[in-house]
Amino acid sequence: MVIEKERERKRIYNESPRGKQIRLRCERNYNESPKGKENRRKQWQKRRARKLNVDFWEPWMDIVWEQMKIQTNGYCPLCHKFIGVDKLTMDHIIPLSKGGIHRIDNVQPMCGSCNSKKSNKLGL
Repeated sequence: MVIEKERERKRIYNESPRGKQIRLRCERNYNESPKGKENRRKQWQKRRARKLNVDFWEPWMDIVWEQMKIQTNGYCPLCHKFIGVDKLTMDHIIPLSKGGIHRIDNVQPMCGSCNSKKSNKLGL
């Protein structure tokens, strides 16, 4: 009974203008944090993979992906510019739109600029 009253009190507060304002501010702060950005990126990749009906990214692959980024020492393998390990983006060697799979052997770290230029072309 006490738990139900507490849930109801929280529900009413969260639906109030003040509660909505605080919740939105907390969500915005989280989404702008590095952890929030990384989680959004992962969710977007999973959704895209689901839509294209390709293999899902396994949790252990995140570790391998981070190691791949570290091996580049923060340099883009295509333009050879230093951009930092945290700025490298995931490029599919064989694009998902061309039948590539969302697996560790089909991805490479690349700077966002080179990744955009490559678009859905094959290979480097």
